[in-house]
Amino acid sequence: MASYDEAIPPGQAGKLTVTVKTERYSGEVQKGIAVTTSDPESANVQLTVKMKVVSSVVILPRPGLAFPTGADRSYSGKLLVRKESTETGELEITELTTTAPWLVAKARKVEAPEPAAGGLPAALAGDYVLDVSVKDDAPRGRGQQQVKFKTGLARKPEVEIPVAVSR
Repeated sequence: MASYDEAIPPGQAGKLTVTVKTERYSGEVQKGIAVTTSDPESANVQLTVKMKVVSSVVILPRPGLAFPTGADRSYSGKLLVRKESTETGELEITELTTTAPWLVAKARKVEAPEPAAGGLPAALAGDYVLDVSVKDDAPRGRGQQQVKFKTGLARKPEVEIPVAVSR
């Protein structure tokens, strides 16, 4: 959403205020803003706002899961949840839920460093491993679900991870 000063006379400066809702973003983000002017040589100007959105946690290897299931079998995937280096406090995953009864999520706190395995990077003490699985009774079709949990951290107290399921 953008707001601006009243009409700005030619050759003068004005103020443009931009608000970006960052709840669903993490890392480097760019957003475009179209500005319309009365200048016939530059009637439309495209501005780009660049920002770095810093979350409380980093989800590795990527912030989501996809289960292209096609066959009659259970599927599972793992993600590593790590506290972002500039965040203060201790990561504590609580209230872990999913948006479908056939989607199951479990969290395990890493007590000592663990080597990279099963597509996950090496884990550090204090990280969490999320194990997400699709049960056999998942409905046919495609759907977007979520795994949600509380972090106990200030910047992002609750996290939602998208899970795409195609059966």
